[in-house]
Parts: sequence; C-alpha cells; structure tokens
Amino acid sequence: NPLLSDLSELTGLTTLAGLNVVSNAQLISLNGLENLHYIGSFCHIIGNSQLTDISAFQTLVSLVGFFELSYNPLLSDCAVAGICRYLIIAPTSLVIESNGPGCTGPAELVGQCETIPVVVRVLTDEDGDCVLDPAAKPARATIVELSAPAQKELRPVDNDGQVMFSFIDQSVFTLSLSQFPIENWTVCQNNLSIDPANYAPGDTVRPVFLLKPVSQCPGL
Repeated sequence: NPLLSDLSELTGLTTLAGLNVVSNAQLISLNGLENLHYIGSFCHIIGNSQLTDISAFQTLVSLVGFFELSYNPLLSDCAVAGICRYLIIAPTSLVIESNGPGCTGPAELVGQCETIPVVVRVLTDEDGDCVLDPAAKPARATIVELSAPAQKELRPVDNDGQVMFSFIDQSVFTLSLSQFPIENWTVCQNNLSIDPANYAPGDTVRPVFLLKPVSQCPGL
C-alpha cells in the first residue's frame, strides 16, 4: 500500500494468524505492533523502502512458521528481542537478506543479539547423597527443559551429559528435567530457578543436575 504510513490502527492486537507488511513506500516503523505477542503462521516484512525501525517486535514471543525480513534498504538494526529469539529457536525458518548494513543476514545478527550462555550438566550420583563428587557420571538419556515467559525449549544432553542454551531475555527462567522421577531414579533438586541479574555480563550460567538412585543397581 503506497499510502500506508503507520500501523497505529493495530495497537490493540496481541495475536495474529499471519502478518504481511509488503511494499509500503511511506512506512517508517512498525509502531502499532508493540502489543503483538503471537503470530500463528507467517510473517513477511518485505520491500518497505523507508522502513528504519522494527523495535515493535521487541515483545514478539512466538511465531509458528516462516519469517522473512528482506529488501528493506534503510533497515540497519534488526537485532530486537523477538527476532533474536526466533533466530535461536528456529533458524531454518528465518530469512533475512538485502536490508541495510547491520541487517543483511542471520550471520550478522548472531553477534548483535545479546544472549546469556547456559551450559547444563546432568550427572548420576551413585551414592545418593546429592553432593557432587568425582565419581559422578554423565546421564546421557535425559532432556533438559528451559522455560521462561518468552522462551521455552527442550534439548537432549550429549554423551558428556551436557547441553547448551542461549537465553535471550533478562527475566528469571527455570531449568528442569521434566521426565523425572522415573522408576529407579529421581532428581536431587529439580526446577532450578535462575535469575540473570545474579550474573555479571559475559558470564556463563553452569547449573548441574544430580540424579540419585531410588533402588539398587538401577539402569539409566
């Protein structure tokens, strides 16, 4: 729409089935979408020759489907939380290209998106005293859940019992092993609450889960 200059009429929307913002020659920003949290299937921000500001996507929590941000030649800052979150969670469903310097592709965003590295280890505590000791072994067949208001992920540990997340927010988040307890094992302390405010910039959060046996000779 060559006459569309703002999206203020959409201010009250929190959820959309899909979003097309395409070829709007007078549109400078996405202001009006500040309350948009969920997009159900697709989002296309393409060919807006005057677009410079997409900070309204700061509060975008969830997008199910394909996200394209392309051919907006004046757009140089696209490392806003909503897009950074999607870059981490669903990178293969995100296309960013042919925008201004600083927003030419996903690789350029990686260094701009501020994330908190979280490295989780899951170990077995054979003596069941819930104290980390040198005899602790990797618990390989486990899945760690990271949960926060704007980010939720499930990831399996590797052969060393370790898994890494990139947390995109500054809110308190929870780490848990939702598949436990099981028949022969339980978690010494599940549902760990992590507050990023307790860590210095650049720190890596390194929590450890210990699994203790509830029967003799348990298999895992």
